[in-house]
Amino acid sequence: MFDLIDGVMQQIFVLAQDGEALGSSSGTQPAGGTTAPGGAAPTGPAGGGGGLLFIMLPFLGLMIWMMISQGRKAKKEQAARAEMLGSIKRFDSVQTVGGVIGTVQELSENRVVLKVDDSGTRVTFSRSAVQQVLETKSAEIETVQQEPQMAGQTA
Repeated sequence: MFDLIDGVMQQIFVLAQDGEALGSSSGTQPAGGTTAPGGAAPTGPAGGGGGLLFIMLPFLGLMIWMMISQGRKAKKEQAARAEMLGSIKRFDSVQTVGGVIGTVQELSENRVVLKVDDSGTRVTFSRSAVQQVLETKSAEIETVQQEPQMAGQTA
């Protein structure tokens, strides 16, 4: 397999140095020069010394473009993840990278305590272990908790 690839690369290199196109026939012109009028011997080297550069330049440009676009994409994903982790509130339903689904009970800078079942089992995770927020219930619960307090204040 590697011998085949090596052979093809050598042929491309030779063709690039000769200045010939890949699809042209090689029997019409002697390698390494041009013919003089009347079909005489070659007069000098062909002017195609930069053929390899023209073959490699589009590939190099494509590789640079791919590296830049991948870097931008990774930066956007990292920023979105940091924003998601920063927006976690109490009573949000989240899923960890291990597949554990639970409700956020406590938050600290680096840790999240999840209630994972109805019996009250609480498990502590690193905040970075949260993969996604499934539901945001914090606004609804805070509103429900504040309404009875407001009703008691107005009466």
